[in-house]
Amino acid sequence: MFETINERGVGLNAMDLLKNLLFIHTTKNDFDEIKQVWKEMQENINKSGEGDKPLRFLRYFLIARFRSRKIMREDEIYKWIIEDDTKKIIKYSP
Repeated sequence: MFETINERGVGLNAMDLLKNLLFIHTTKNDFDEIKQVWKEMQENINKSGEGDKPLRFLRYFLIARFRSRKIMREDEIYKWIIEDDTKKIIKYSP
């Protein structure tokens, strides 16, 4: 799927990259559960009226939860998540 998108010249946003990151590192046993949680999260974002801007929601969440003193742009979210220092903060280990 990602190869097709890239061939068409469409860039992936942080939500696409984050979803891919989650699904790459899941086990087969946990795949359905993570898929369901992701779907519920998207439904909740849609219900909040932010469905057309899920990156805005993600950005605000990350700023509030992890980086209250530094402003983060939407196009910097994925890069921030995969940085070594950030992995320790958010307890992410591939």
